[in-house]
Order: sequence, then structure tokens, then C-alpha cells
Amino acid sequence: MENGTEHLIAAIENRRGIKVDRKLVDKLVSASRENPNGVGLCTGTGSFGIFASPCVNASTPPSWLLQMVRPNLAAMLQRVSKQWMRPPKVPTRQWLVEYFHLPPEGADLPEAYNPDYVPYLWRIFHALDDSVVRMVAMQKAAQIGWTFGLVGYIGKRIHTDPCPIIIVF
Repeated sequence: MENGTEHLIAAIENRRGIKVDRKLVDKLVSASRENPNGVGLCTGTGSFGIFASPCVNASTPPSWLLQMVRPNLAAMLQRVSKQWMRPPKVPTRQWLVEYFHLPPEGADLPEAYNPDYVPYLWRIFHALDDSVVRMVAMQKAAQIGWTFGLVGYIGKRIHTDPCPIIIVF
């Protein structure tokens, strides 16, 4: 490996915390020497990369490069694909039990929210979860757990399916 390339690799590893595959760099250097108009190594001031000249079909990388990249790409896609997917649809009542905790400052029972204490809100939660229902209106008494129920529903929507929402008290 050339001294300049070795120096550049050391700089990349030190500054950016990236581990460079030296075998891949060696293959790229030898490929650029064998075919200066083909796929090769590009080292400039502070840059490091792979190039393909216009005379080569850039959409088809060499087979040895594909063999090295495919396993890493497959593993990376498998790791991040879970983060791209939406969480499964969960009823509000179930989500409240799993994720929603009442604050100690404003609740008589500062613990995980338990919808079993407010069974009269179950059908409201069901209506809020129904995609056909466009508006839920309720005439209610004071101090029945309505505010915590709605805050929990908003939290569930933020967590599972963010969307524009208007709530008027």
C-alpha cells in the first residue's frame, strides 16, 4: 500500500472514528493500476472514495466488490428495516396499559394508567380508534379521568401513527 494512501487511511480512522477495510483498499489500488480508466481508488485532499470512469458501465460494479459489499449491506438492511416499519396497530386501551404512566403530581394513583378504573371510557377509546369515526363529542361530569384518557390517546397516536389532530375542551 502506498505511503500516501496509508496516511489517508490513518487520518480517516483517527478523525472520523471509521475502521477502513485495508483489503478492500488494496484491491481498489491494484484495480486502478491495472485499468486506469476503470473502477479504482480516488484519493484527494481529505477525500477517499471509489470512482468509475465514464467509459465503464458504472451501474455494474466488479464482482469482487459485490462479494465484499453484499453481506454487509444485507446485515445493515436487516438491522435498520425494523426502524422503518410502523409499529403494529394497538387499541388505545391496550396501549395505555403498556406505555402510559400517570404523573405523581396530578394523579391520585401515580402508576401505570389502568383503563379498568374508567370502564365508561372504553367505548370512547374504541370510537377514537375507529377510522370511520371523524368526531367524538361527549357531555360529561368533572373529575372522571377524561383528561388523562385523552392525553393517553394523543400519546398513543404520536407513538404509533402521527397525524394532524384537534382536541377542544
